[in-house]
Amino acid sequence: MRGMLRRTINEKLVLLSGDAHASMRWTVKGYHRKIYTEYGLALVGWPDDMVFTNLSDPELTGYRRISALYMRWQVGTLTFVPVELGKDERAAQNPMDVAPNVLNKGVPLRLGRSDLKKHRGSRKVDPARFPARYVRNGPKSARWVTPEMEARAEMELARLGGGGKPLDGDAQGSEDPSDPICSFSEDESATEAAAVVSGGTHQGCRASGRVVLLRTVLRME
Repeated sequence: MRGMLRRTINEKLVLLSGDAHASMRWTVKGYHRKIYTEYGLALVGWPDDMVFTNLSDPELTGYRRISALYMRWQVGTLTFVPVELGKDERAAQNPMDVAPNVLNKGVPLRLGRSDLKKHRGSRKVDPARFPARYVRNGPKSARWVTPEMEARAEMELARLGGGGKPLDGDAQGSEDPSDPICSFSEDESATEAAAVVSGGTHQGCRASGRVVLLRTVLRME
C-alpha cells in the first residue's frame, strides 16, 4: 500500500507539473523548493495528527497510518492544488509556513564544513594515472649568484662567442678594443660612467673636443 500511494502521488505530480521526472519531496525544505516554488503546487488534506515526513519514516509506519493516508488520497481529501502566487512570491515564503502540516521535521540548520583548515586529498581517483599538471617543488634557480656561478657563466659566454677562446672584450669584463663604444642610450646612463676626452682620439673613435662616454663594468665582489 505504501508503494502504491507513493507511485500515484508521483504520477499526479507528473500530470500537473508537466515534468516527466517529477517526484514528491518529503522534507520541508525540499517540498518548498521543488513542489511549492518550482511547480506552484500545494499538498492539502494531510492529517493533523500525523507528522509530514517520508512514507518510510518510522513515525508513519504501520498499517493504520498508511491506510488512512491512502484512503484520503483515493477520495480526494489529500491532493495537490495550484498556488495563486507568482514564482518569486512563492520562493519568498517561509518553508515552515507552507509545509503540508505543522507537525514536521523542520528545516535543518545550515552548518559550516566540519573539516575546515584540514588537508584534503586530491579529487582524482588515481593520481598515478592523472598526475598534476606540473610539480610544485619551488623555484628552479638559486637564490643568490655566487662568484663561482658568475665565473661559469662567463666561461660559457666565452665558449659560445669566441669558438672556445675567451673574448677580448665584454667576456673579460672590459670594453672590446676592436669595437669601442661611442654612445649610449638613456636607459644605460645609470650604469655607465662619463669621461671627458678633450682634443684626442680613442681607438678609432675620433672625438676631438667632444665628450665621449666610456663604459665601465661595475663588479660586486
